[in-house]
Amino acid sequence: MGRLQKEELQRIFADHDTDRIGVILDQEWADPEALKASGFKAIKSTCFTEFGIDFGQAYDSHKFMFGTWHGKQVIISQGRVCLGENQPSMLRRWMSVLIALMGNSRRIVIMGSASGISTDAEVGTFVLPRGLISAHIPQPYLCGVGVKSEHLLWDYHEESGQSERWREYIFSEALSGTPHDTITNGLHMLIPGPGYGGVCERQLWQSQNVDTVSCSLDPELRLIALERMDNDPYGHNPEKDIRVFATLYVTDDQDDPKQRLTAEQAETRSNDIAEFLSKVLSSSHF
Repeated sequence: MGRLQKEELQRIFADHDTDRIGVILDQEWADPEALKASGFKAIKSTCFTEFGIDFGQAYDSHKFMFGTWHGKQVIISQGRVCLGENQPSMLRRWMSVLIALMGNSRRIVIMGSASGISTDAEVGTFVLPRGLISAHIPQPYLCGVGVKSEHLLWDYHEESGQSERWREYIFSEALSGTPHDTITNGLHMLIPGPGYGGVCERQLWQSQNVDTVSCSLDPELRLIALERMDNDPYGHNPEKDIRVFATLYVTDDQDDPKQRLTAEQAETRSNDIAEFLSKVLSSSHF
């Protein structure tokens, strides 16, 4: 289990022969009704388990949602395999499947919930990660291969003679006129589980000038880079350059967070997330 083998990869391509923009969403945010109200037109959905991503009933509701959004083919990962599940092979396999379902698309949007540590990262704030701290966390899903993830955050999108930081521009444009109007920059730290730490941990993170923490984003970025490296021998275009549009949404900023309350907070924000994604995908610059 883990990285897709050649035969599996070819079968997925044959069964799902369409290029699709990838979107990764937390389970609480992938509300079909909220997505529909913001322009997503669902065609079908497939459970993670149908692709061999199966390690417990908690993931029975996790799906890949196929559809169109503003006329663009889209594949949404409704939920993700988290680092805190202690399932490195499943984490790797999940990303392998998602990249395969994207076909030759060169765009992927990652939306992750995070805990706000600094005063600039209050609940309801969109945070554009400017740096990642993760060297303190073992990363067995990389199979010993060193992969830098930060370079994916510095992508200038030099296309059509442009050199502007399109990721920041598109996100700021998507927030214009909403209650969130601005997007802040932040330093993000990877932590091993969904718990956001108590007052002692948060004081430590504050002393390190950390703005947000979560168990996601960094693994996804590293695995995207690793998939490109490993899949080239399978016939992928070696020049394929997946453009990553990653941002975080703060769903907790308390010294004594409760996982249940944090999940409920995320659910109440599903309409905001859907509206934000709708504007990103409809942007003429995306």
